[in-house]
Amino acid sequence: MMSVRQLALGALFTALISIGSKIMIPLDMIGMHFTLQWLFVLLAGLLLEKKTARMSTGCYVLIGLVGVPVFATGGGIGYLFKPTFGFLAGFVVAVWVMTSLKTSPLLKCTAGLLAYYFTGFLWYLFMMYVVYQQPLGLLLAFINCFTTIIPDFLLCLVACMIAKRLAPIIRN
Repeated sequence: MMSVRQLALGALFTALISIGSKIMIPLDMIGMHFTLQWLFVLLAGLLLEKKTARMSTGCYVLIGLVGVPVFATGGGIGYLFKPTFGFLAGFVVAVWVMTSLKTSPLLKCTAGLLAYYFTGFLWYLFMMYVVYQQPLGLLLAFINCFTTIIPDFLLCLVACMIAKRLAPIIRN
């Protein structure tokens, strides 16, 4: 059972991730966006209890899939067929990895980042090669998927600094 406090925190982070999706820099050349969703996913993984963090990111993805426009460019079940959906699913995988580790916040964030990108990359390859039968070549696929990894790593550093300040407030 989750406490009302934990449910409220989970809902708050689901809302923050949704808001973060609307703060974006479009990368039209590769059909992706650099958003602040990742920052709030990282903060959920660092600040919330394991079950609450996982519920928060899972709910975010489910809310988007049922049609609520919480993703960067909308919502709906059709997102499952987008090559970039793996990055949304990667939020859940990243938080699962982060909350499973007993290490420093930066190592948690880095492991989450790698899980996030690995999930997104695998989904992208599956969709492009198998579903759409448009093989790009691994190098081009890698470039398309990993374009924002450096800014996302910088968000890991920012999340660690924010979490250090917020952790005492969240825990009290």
